[in-house]
Amino acid sequence: MEGDFFDLVSTDFEAWANIGSNQKSLTFALKLLLFDRGFRFVLETRLSSAINKFYLVGPLLRKLYLYSIGRRYSCEIGHGTQIGGGLYVPHPVAIVIHGKTIIGKNVTILQSVTLGAVKGDGAGLPILGDGVVVSAGACVLGGVKVGTGATIGANAVVLKDVSPGAVAVGVPARELNR
Repeated sequence: MEGDFFDLVSTDFEAWANIGSNQKSLTFALKLLLFDRGFRFVLETRLSSAINKFYLVGPLLRKLYLYSIGRRYSCEIGHGTQIGGGLYVPHPVAIVIHGKTIIGKNVTILQSVTLGAVKGDGAGLPILGDGVVVSAGACVLGGVKVGTGATIGANAVVLKDVSPGAVAVGVPARELNR
């Protein structure tokens, strides 16, 4: 899941360009870097993973950097989180991702989302497949697997696996019939 820093950032850039139907250009890249808080959040998250690879001091520097990201964006990302390329987080506010959660490629996470353990001990953390959309305020808790292309509705609390391509809504979340 963890790949080369430049490959991941390139995939993220492509995802951001495709979502807004923007042309991939230097102007667009500068707009993202200068004015888009969400893209900067994703970029800094990638940078924290790259820092982790430094011999001896990497893990400590990553923890410090993740702490500073959390302070700036009001988010918390666990130290062992694995995130695939193409992450789209347009509003990085109040997002909590517990350590060692696995997030697939081309995933969209909206504001106030929680991905974590049920009991707080880290046993059983969520796994999000490729192309998953987690809507605002949703919680995905425990050793839940969210299938490829699934959508989690706003304010849903997911405690069971979600089938690929399904839409899960409610508290506790249930899959909608198609």
